[in-house]
Amino acid sequence: LVRSMQSGGDLAKMLWRNMIDSTEEYTAAGVRAGTIKPSADPTARARFLAMTSGGAFLLYLQMHDSTDLRTVLRDYAEEMVLPAL
Repeated sequence: LVRSMQSGGDLAKMLWRNMIDSTEEYTAAGVRAGTIKPSADPTARARFLAMTSGGAFLLYLQMHDSTDLRTVLRDYAEEMVLPAL
């Protein structure tokens, strides 16, 4: 998955589009539940959230010393989740 995103092409575009669509669905559910403020442009917000999160992870992956994806994911969660809250 990560290598597909990095290499680009049709598969990467499809994966990004799916991430953006899923993000839009999740944020819409949050708006309906009252836990997320509405946006003037929900699609643009979803695109921003998906692209910044996905891009940040790809950059983190490149900068991480370990090549073990489990280790990278664990470290990413430990370093990034709390500040994001």
